[in-house]
Amino acid sequence: MRSLVSKQRLFAFSKFPIAIFLVVWITTVPRSLAGDPVIADRLVVEMTGASAAPLIWHEDFNAGWATAKKTGRPMLIFITMEECKFCDAMKENTLCNRTIAEKLSQRFVSIRLNRRKDSEVLSRIVLKTYPTTLVALPQGKVVGHREGYQPPAELAALLAEASPERMGR
Repeated sequence: MRSLVSKQRLFAFSKFPIAIFLVVWITTVPRSLAGDPVIADRLVVEMTGASAAPLIWHEDFNAGWATAKKTGRPMLIFITMEECKFCDAMKENTLCNRTIAEKLSQRFVSIRLNRRKDSEVLSRIVLKTYPTTLVALPQGKVVGHREGYQPPAELAALLAEASPERMGR
C-alpha cells in the first residue's frame, strides 16, 4: 500500500504524467516466455516517430532465426550489454533513426542479444567489444559484422550487405 501511495504522489506532482506512465509500463512489461517478439521496444520507436511500421525486436535468438527462415528475411543481430555507453548511444541515435528503423521493420528480422541473458548463445562466437552488430542470412551465414558504435550511415551500409542480390534473389 505504501508504494502505491508513493506512486500516486509522484504521479500527482509530475508535470509529465504520461511520460512517467510509459516509462513504468515499458520497464514492467513481462518478457515472453515462449520467445515471441517483445513488443515493449515497438513503443519506444513509435514514440520517437521513427517509423510508420513498428520495429519488433526478438530477444530470443532461436525464435528470431525461426522467423527469418519462415519469412526469408535476413537478420540484424544487435549484441549489447548492461552499462555500455556505446550500446546505449547506438540504441538512442542509430536504431531509432527513421531510415534505419524503416529498413529494419520492412526488410529484416531484428534480434537483440544481451551478454548476460544470452551467454549460452553468445559463447559460440568471439566478441571483442560491445556493441557488436551482425547481419546474417536466414540460412545462418553471417554476411556483415561491425564492432562498436555504428552511426546511422555506417549501419545503413551494413544493412546493404544483405541486399536481395547478395541473398541470391
